[in-house]
Amino acid sequence: MQRVLQRYRTDRDNATKDSMLLDANEHPTQWASLHVSALLNLNRYPDSKLNSILVDLIAKNNKGLSSENIVLTAGSIAGIDLLIDYVNPETVILNKPTYDLYSQRSVAKNKKVLTVQLDADYQPDVQEILKLNNEASLLVLIHPNNPTGNLMDYSKLQQLIAEFKGKIIIDEAYIEYSGLNYSYYKQVIKNQNIFVLRTFSKAWGLAGARIGYVLCESSHKDSLEALKQPYSVSSIGLEAAVSAMTQMDKLESEVKSVLKQKSLVFERLSTMGYSVENTQTNFLIIKSRKSDHMARILSENSIVVRPRSILGTFNDCIRVTVGSSEENELLLRVLSDLKE
Repeated sequence: MQRVLQRYRTDRDNATKDSMLLDANEHPTQWASLHVSALLNLNRYPDSKLNSILVDLIAKNNKGLSSENIVLTAGSIAGIDLLIDYVNPETVILNKPTYDLYSQRSVAKNKKVLTVQLDADYQPDVQEILKLNNEASLLVLIHPNNPTGNLMDYSKLQQLIAEFKGKIIIDEAYIEYSGLNYSYYKQVIKNQNIFVLRTFSKAWGLAGARIGYVLCESSHKDSLEALKQPYSVSSIGLEAAVSAMTQMDKLESEVKSVLKQKSLVFERLSTMGYSVENTQTNFLIIKSRKSDHMARILSENSIVVRPRSILGTFNDCIRVTVGSSEENELLLRVLSDLKE
């Protein structure tokens, strides 16, 4: 029997070139300077020397790691696919709610998915997860979580790392916004069961370049490299990431700017009377039982946001990316009119 799969859908399928895109948690600008040479010689496959340069820069930025702990991928989505294929679990454990692409990709690969509801503080239910220890060999933890936007509690993650028998993916797509001091990357040096997944699509402002990386214990590297597609990371992706990583001062400045804007939007929305969840990411959560209506009004004003579920019912909030100051002002104006 032919399988019928659900494809991953975004909220911008009907967006126009004039739409304001606040749905996918991208950075509001491409802040990294990119030399025109990145657009030359595209008739050639990607340069392996650039691959090595980028890996060395990543290692330098993550003290204690070496090139043997780093595998480049064509965005973190390719990293998700790579790790699911490599671990090859029959069953995957996901928190609920979390980044729904993990469920979509797992099901597409014929994996069974078990979900465990986050507690009232949006933290993993450690005991419920550990009850499934003999049923699943892969656990996914998003840190900070998407869509709730919070960091996972240190003691809970430490217990899961110590007591879960299978492999654990810790997805750190938003870690630059919460602070690298909260990262679990050092765990991969000594623990073969831990994989940390990162992306250049968020704080680094390179979503269109499609580049990310896996951090792993060195014994995994050769097998992961063998499993991924040859030349899968593009020349443009490599050039863009290398360029960005040589401009770390700009990264810090851009992160501070986004966090400042987030604070301003949070305060304004709260003053308007909206129930807003602050986060340790570059997005905010507006809780509302009328989130579909809110998203529709925003869409009519060419603003694309992401309806999500965090309260236990379908689409009970909207997730809003922090945009530029101009974009945020337009968002606030429309939401202010909606409140009146």
